[in-house]
Amino acid sequence: MVQQKHLQSICMKNKRLKKFTAIMPVYSGSVVNEVEQAMESLLKQSLLPDEIIIVIDGPISSEVETLLEKYLKYENRITKKVLDKNLGR
Repeated sequence: MVQQKHLQSICMKNKRLKKFTAIMPVYSGSVVNEVEQAMESLLKQSLLPDEIIIVIDGPISSEVETLLEKYLKYENRITKKVLDKNLGR
């Protein structure tokens, strides 16, 4: 397992690794527990993303929407992008 200090030294040597964005799609089939697990996993990584973009690809359940709003309210690195139409297959 890679140690936190080792990851930090890699990032300092390679500026391309210093900042990154995580993109997480959410769609009509998304289950609230799975979305919550994915969000918690992103927020507990050794090397945290500077930005998390949640892409809403079509209608989602009210439970998933409520969960996402909770994260948006308390975590300023998270933004939400709602697509005009479902682009997934």
